[in-house]
This record gives sequence, structure tokens and C-alpha cells, in this order.
Amino acid sequence: AVKEPYLAAMWERENIISSYMGEQVALPHGTDASRQYVNFTQLVFVLFENEVSWDCELVKLCIGIAAKGDEHGELLGNLAEKLLDEVSYKTFMESNSPEELLELINS
Repeated sequence: AVKEPYLAAMWERENIISSYMGEQVALPHGTDASRQYVNFTQLVFVLFENEVSWDCELVKLCIGIAAKGDEHGELLGNLAEKLLDEVSYKTFMESNSPEELLELINS
């Protein structure tokens, strides 16, 4: 989904401001300038078996975002809306099914 420089841009952005969103969730993504390295919009879900320290907070769910153009804001907004819903949040935090997560994202 991305060219290698996008990964460095994700780290660069994380060093500018943490992508920790609260409630054990982080939504890392690249800088605005790094969108040139995105081949197509993609999300990656990482559900850690044991929480990891993320900017001095504990994270269980990391959703990496790679978005072309203006899709970035819409993706973040949609994810935030889903994460604020108690049932959806529970699904994100407990599901091991890619199909279930895909259905949740697309609903």
C-alpha cells in the first residue's frame, strides 16, 4: 500500500505528536507530505496480546492509516465514530476475525 519512505514519515509524525487516541487505541499515520508515498488507501490492524507502552500510555489496539489525498480526514473521522460506539469498540478490541473487522469498518 505504501512505498518505504512512508514508514519513516509515520515515525516522524509520531515524534511530532503522539497518535495515541485514548482508551488503549493509537491511530498512527504519516505526515501530509508523505501522502506521495501512498500507492492506495489502506488500514492495518494490530491487536497486541499484551498492552504496549505508547507515549507513556498503554495501547492494545493500533490501527495504522495510509491514505491518498483527502481520504485521511474522512478515515480518521469514521474510525473515531466507530471507536466511540461501545459495541464497535468492543468488537475492535476483542475480534480475531478479519471478516468481522472489515464488516464493521464498511458498515
